[in-house]
Order: sequence, then structure tokens, then C-alpha cells
Amino acid sequence: MDKETAKQEVEKIVKKFLAIPKEELDDMPEEQIKFRFIEPLFEALGWEKEDIYKEKRILKGRADYILKIGNQDIVKAINISPKYSGFPLMSESYRF
Repeated sequence: MDKETAKQEVEKIVKKFLAIPKEELDDMPEEQIKFRFIEPLFEALGWEKEDIYKEKRILKGRADYILKIGNQDIVKAINISPKYSGFPLMSESYRF
């Protein structure tokens, strides 16, 4: 997918997400949010499925997603965890 197509796909995903009322998002199961928004976003951004790990154990619990960058010797990862819309992102219980 070229850069312009990727940008359009991301915009489409974001618009779909923003069109959902907060209350509906808060009631939506985490797996549904992953399926409808997060995984399509990864695809639009060019992530290969083999570089996306789901439900991996990390230092303080588990990560919903780990995105691998690089080869087996040098692995960098980020943690992505969908929460309800009012969740304080700086909460100590979710810092790694």
C-alpha cells in the first residue's frame, strides 16, 4: 500500500471510531475495539502479521499487542492496550 492510500485508510478508521458515541465505546468489549479499529490500523500502517504479537507477557503483566521492529537480535517493542475512553493514561497500574 502506498503512502497516500495508507493515509486515507487511517483517516477512514479514525472517522469510524470518532463517529461512535463515548457511551457506546465504553460498553464495547475490548476484543471488538481491537478487531474493528486497532488491527485495521496496524494493517493500514504497514505492519506485517508476523511482527505483531498478541497477549504477550511483559514485566508487569501482559501487553495486548507487541509490535516487533527489526530482527531476532535487536527487538524493540511498544505496548498498546485499549481501555475505556475515560481511562487515565498515566495510571501507575498500567505503566511498564
